[in-house]
Formats: sequence, structure tokens, C-alpha cells
Amino acid sequence: SLAITYSHLGRHQDALKLKTKVLEFRKRVLPPDHPDIAISMGNLASTFSHLGRHHDALGLKTDVLAFRKRVLPPDHPHIATSMSN
Repeated sequence: SLAITYSHLGRHQDALKLKTKVLEFRKRVLPPDHPDIAISMGNLASTFSHLGRHHDALGLKTDVLAFRKRVLPPDHPHIATSMSN
């Protein structure tokens, strides 16, 4: 995706703008418990980390874990992924 390419080029501010828009879009058009929302939240958290905004990243990663625990079965592997990332 374009946002990932921006990140690879070190253009993290540009990636942040796009990933924020994607998350807002998905929250607007998808059901509130759709797993793609958690993916977008995790992607945005990674960009916060690249920008040195570790507190923002931690808050969002905590939200991703809570989201996944709420909408996925308790033994779903994405829950473990959220705990380890």
C-alpha cells in the first residue's frame, strides 16, 4: 500500500496521515466489530512507534488487544499476536 511505501522511505508523517484516514474510513463504513478496524489501529500504532510516539503507540496497541478480545474467539491467534507485538 502507499502508506507502507511511505514508511519504507522514511516518510512516516505521510504514512501517518494515510493510515489515520484509512482507520477513520473503516470506522465509518464497516460494522463496529469488524476485524479490519483492529488491523488499521495496529498499523497506525506501528507508525506512532516509528515516529517515536511510544505512548500513543502503547495506548493504541492496548486498544487493539481489547478490541480483538471483545470480537474474536478467546483462542484466536490474532489475540496472541496483539499481545506479542
